[in-house]
Amino acid sequence: MKTMKKAFNTCFGGKGKWEEDYTWDKSNKTIAEATEEKTRKEDKEEIKKLKERIEELEMQLRDKGNEGEQAQQAQHPTGATGEELDVFQTEALQNAIGPGKYESMMSIRTSLDGSMSSQMDGPVGDTYDQRGIFKRPACQKRHIWNKSNRKDWWPFKKSERALTGNSEDMVDQFMKFSRLGKVMKDCKNLMWEKSMYTPLAEMFESASIPRICLPALEKVLADDLSSALQIVKEAPEDMSDLSGWINMKYEFVWANPACYKWWGQTSGDMEGLNAFKNYLQSSNSSYRRYMKAVITSYWEGDLQPKRHVYNYFGSEPGVKKQAIFSISQTTPVLVEIENKIYFGTIVEHNAPQKHEKEIYQIVSRSHSCFKYSRTSVTIFTPCGVILQQNPVANYLFGMDSAETNLFSDFKKDGTPVDRIKALFADNEDLYDDMWETVMVKNENWWKKMKVYKHNLRPMRELNLSISMTSSGSSSFKSARSQSEYGEHSWYMINFNKFADPADGQIVLFCEMRDVTEMVEKEQKLRAARKHEHDLLQSIIPEHIIGHLVDEKKKNKIALENSDSDSDGFLDISALRMINDNRVRDVAEHHEQVTVSFLDIVGFTNISSQSSPGEVMTMLNRLFSIVDELSDRHNIYKVETIGDAYMSVAGLNLKSEKAKLENSGTKLMDCGGTLGCPGYHATRMIAFCKAVLDEAKLVLTPMDSPVQIRVGVHTGDVMTGVVGNKMPRFCLFGDTVNVASRMESTGKTGHIQASDVTRTLVTCEDWVPTGGVEVKGKGTMETFLLEH
Repeated sequence: MKTMKKAFNTCFGGKGKWEEDYTWDKSNKTIAEATEEKTRKEDKEEIKKLKERIEELEMQLRDKGNEGEQAQQAQHPTGATGEELDVFQTEALQNAIGPGKYESMMSIRTSLDGSMSSQMDGPVGDTYDQRGIFKRPACQKRHIWNKSNRKDWWPFKKSERALTGNSEDMVDQFMKFSRLGKVMKDCKNLMWEKSMYTPLAEMFESASIPRICLPALEKVLADDLSSALQIVKEAPEDMSDLSGWINMKYEFVWANPACYKWWGQTSGDMEGLNAFKNYLQSSNSSYRRYMKAVITSYWEGDLQPKRHVYNYFGSEPGVKKQAIFSISQTTPVLVEIENKIYFGTIVEHNAPQKHEKEIYQIVSRSHSCFKYSRTSVTIFTPCGVILQQNPVANYLFGMDSAETNLFSDFKKDGTPVDRIKALFADNEDLYDDMWETVMVKNENWWKKMKVYKHNLRPMRELNLSISMTSSGSSSFKSARSQSEYGEHSWYMINFNKFADPADGQIVLFCEMRDVTEMVEKEQKLRAARKHEHDLLQSIIPEHIIGHLVDEKKKNKIALENSDSDSDGFLDISALRMINDNRVRDVAEHHEQVTVSFLDIVGFTNISSQSSPGEVMTMLNRLFSIVDELSDRHNIYKVETIGDAYMSVAGLNLKSEKAKLENSGTKLMDCGGTLGCPGYHATRMIAFCKAVLDEAKLVLTPMDSPVQIRVGVHTGDVMTGVVGNKMPRFCLFGDTVNVASRMESTGKTGHIQASDVTRTLVTCEDWVPTGGVEVKGKGTMETFLLEH
């Protein structure tokens, strides 16, 4: 300190000089503060006198008012019962919020207008200002979620208390556009310690949001406009993604008397207010979407107050009358309640406009969106009258709305033509489903639907007669049959309901988007996929196809944006053995199946003496006949190998059992446990005999009948699909090798079968061969069947 004094003495030219300057400055500062305090007191007195004068004038105006109107306003605070209600919040809003408070709100708005205009000089600033586009202040910057604001971060020791509060800039900003600013002003200095923070509130410790305490809130806003505080007492454990934020449960813990009155709730009934909020969330889809958007913006780091214009239908429970437009503003805060700090939001239900024409501009722009949308938008009454429609809907339905016409079409019984029922003509089930979903369940309904001209313009196109039943269900009769309806289009149709701001009555909102081109492409794609599926069925057994279809549905192995109707179709990608698990899943053991091989005798000589085209023509004619016979006898074709044709009976266990049950045969009578070996072997022999007969009709390039020999054996096999490129269904095992030897050692024009197969098919005239030598087996007893 002595060193510092010496430095200042040197700087100011002598000992004691800096003390004199400091004393002089201190005295001047004291005088300035006293003057400022005096001016502030005088301003307060002046403001008090002005308020008293305003209240006196308001009392005089009320005394001159009609007593009946006063009673009506008391019952319906919005004043929304007269025919000349100003929906843009002037007289109606003034009546709703009470004497003296409307001017206060307007003064806040005027202050905001002046402040924001000063930030932007010149005509460009004026243009932004007039549209409510104001530059984000530094005190409301976007928040970046990172490790510096996670739960394990704290700049002080846990036992220490930290001085926190609201900066001057933030208080000044909130004073201009929110009633919360007055509360923040009383909470500039708050002593909060680490142990007071809930886990969720701790995440917001470094965020630029207001800090308040409940006593200050109760004191400042007790007699103000409708305001409420909701907090999150327990946050979900996982807050790492958006779903955790959306699942947070907010609970009202404080509301001022004006809030209870605004929503028609009993003053002080916090449980009733929370129940009302839950009802809004469950019944109002627009409110749910708004709250989801608000929470999403918090998750993205935008923590500034969020606003939206809504229709206020009054405070009378269960009654909706002509609405006024009001602004709701939701502000995230950290709030101290009984020595605990919570994250929550302050909700102002009738917040001030940012500028004089804010609501008017928002509503006007919304109407322009309605008007210029490329989607058909129509508003119906529940009885089917078109109230309002945009130009696209005018083109579809004709200019038949109450907005565009002086008159509407009525039927002979005095009821209007129901255009909703006409839209669903010939689709009564869809109409009933829509009505129950929208009107009973209060949910959104959408469907892809085929629409004809008579559905859209019943009076002009078909003079459609619509009969109504007493139960409210519909019956539709048309002047033409379905075949005469002509061209149609596909539309994605969406219906929901809302309360009409004009009178509070329920109306239906219908949105229609032409998806004809998309549907036609989907139909072509579906046909192509079905064709591909059919081809795969011809090369892959039924039980494997079924397994892969189930796997596809389970694991969503499908083309993106594919139609759900195509989930039962496979494409070639489903057959690729992309991993060991899939290979194991489709691999199977089959008991006592019958395998056959047939081969063209002298094929090598025929090939050497003929052109490729002639050889292939012969093979195609022969194998086409064999394919047809295999389908007729329910034999599965495995593959063709050169001039050899391999087939098997007994793989499709489900279909085999079904055929047996239909024929009255029981499995236990067939000699097998998993299938019926005798049935399979009998079918296979019948198939082979038919092949021997039909093969004689096919000529070689030398004009001689094709000669074939056939080998058959019955036993166990293993099956599966192998390969990634051009995957193939294969049979493995000793049974396959023996069946091949039966063919190669057989006799032209005969069927050679092993003793196992002959034993299963005893009805044929088998001729023993005396045994043949089979590689790896030695001498095997075989039998020939001539046909």
